[in-house]
Amino acid sequence: MREVNQIVANPHVVVRNRKGRRADYLMIGSTHGGEIVTVALQKTREAGTWRVATAFAATDAQQKVFKREVR
Repeated sequence: MREVNQIVANPHVVVRNRKGRRADYLMIGSTHGGEIVTVALQKTREAGTWRVATAFAATDAQQKVFKREVR
C-alpha cells in the first residue's frame, strides 16, 4: 500500500482496463524511487471511492502509456 500511496501522490495516469478481468481501470504511475507500477482499481458502491484489486510492476506497454501521457 505504501507504493500505491506514492503513485497517487506522484504524476500518474488512469486508463480503462481493456482486458477488464480484475478491474475496470488501471492507474499507472511511479513510486518515489522511480519504479513504474500498475494498480488495478475496482469501483465500490460508494461514489468516488475505489478499491485496489492488485498492483504489479508495469508491463512494457503500460510503461509506454505512462511515459507518453505524463511528461
